[in-house]
Amino acid sequence: MIRMIFEALFLLLLFLLQVGGVVLRWLPFILKAIWYLAQLGLRLSFVAYQFLLTRVQSLVARLGVDLLINPWRTGICVLLSVSIGMLVLMLAGWSITPPALVAIAMHGLVVGYIWDQLGPPTGLGLGV
Repeated sequence: MIRMIFEALFLLLLFLLQVGGVVLRWLPFILKAIWYLAQLGLRLSFVAYQFLLTRVQSLVARLGVDLLINPWRTGICVLLSVSIGMLVLMLAGWSITPPALVAIAMHGLVVGYIWDQLGPPTGLGLGV
């Protein structure tokens, strides 16, 4: 009986090592793919938020508020992310949980915070 348990554990260990070897072999590719997908998501969000914020900025400029500077921009990106994320979750029929809201808000926070690094430089660039 004990021998069968040890054999089963040994076979399980061999199986896990074999699966682990395959996963370890593909780990650099998997991590690179996750990194590119994260960058793609951030860039697509940046393009959408930039489109919306520049349109709204022309309306709010009369009030003397610049939505494209960091505190306003980050707050609006968080609000947009949470609004769009909740809409997507509701349309998909998934429940809206606090961890999901935190993750969505963090997405907006990151987009708003690294806005300048995500987008192309504005203005005339003379090869500098």
